[in-house]
Amino acid sequence: MAHRWQVFLDNLWHAQLTRTVVRAGREVADLWVPTSCALCSRAGDRLCAQCAQELREEFSGLRTGEPVYSSFTLPDLREDIPVLGCGVYAHALARAILAYKNRQRYFLRSAFGPAMGVALEMMSTRYGPGDDLLVVPMPTSVRARSRRGFCPAHDILRFVVQQGWMPAHTRVRPILRYTVHGQFGGTQKGRTAQERRQGYGKFRAEPPACPAPTVILVDDVLTTGHTMKQAVFACQVAGYRVVGAVVLAVTPAPDNEVH
Repeated sequence: MAHRWQVFLDNLWHAQLTRTVVRAGREVADLWVPTSCALCSRAGDRLCAQCAQELREEFSGLRTGEPVYSSFTLPDLREDIPVLGCGVYAHALARAILAYKNRQRYFLRSAFGPAMGVALEMMSTRYGPGDDLLVVPMPTSVRARSRRGFCPAHDILRFVVQQGWMPAHTRVRPILRYTVHGQFGGTQKGRTAQERRQGYGKFRAEPPACPAPTVILVDDVLTTGHTMKQAVFACQVAGYRVVGAVVLAVTPAPDNEVH
């Protein structure tokens, strides 16, 4: 019976009459609350067809197998931490991320979600289908959360999970928290490695449930990599093994090349 109702509702939603009613409802709503494109401010749609196409092209590297890669190294590590970017922080993608984070255009998560799902799949396959991976969103500071009202990495991953786009053998677990010093203190410049290990880091990670679980970090934008390094360091101290990171966009290097 439940299946029949599901089929009925699905057919109803995709019926021509339903689409006409929905379209008419949107047009009436636009008379009272006019909409504009989140990227170019053109009136009519929340995301116009031209900007939607440009945004899809920003993620074209994922489809062609040529995504944007970057990396960073911690002094205590012998190998680089690979970072897979869905695109470069420029043009339509940069405008979309800024609109999403700073102008409450939350619906853009539906544009980011498919790319994030593909990128996570690509990163997870580097470590074998039998490995259980923890996908860890980067936290948001109290100041940023109070200004925006949400955590971008958490929100995008929640949408990916809801749509069923998470790779097999992965699960989202927000293990990272800001420390008091990380929230309200200054930078770590000038502190010794011992002082950082004693709790002066920006983040803390909750204890793992099993020995050395494998982690993939997720964030919206990678700029200098400083914050990501802090997250890797916190995970390592707690006993996790960070094998990579996935971000929506990688900021180009000063010479306009992404390394």
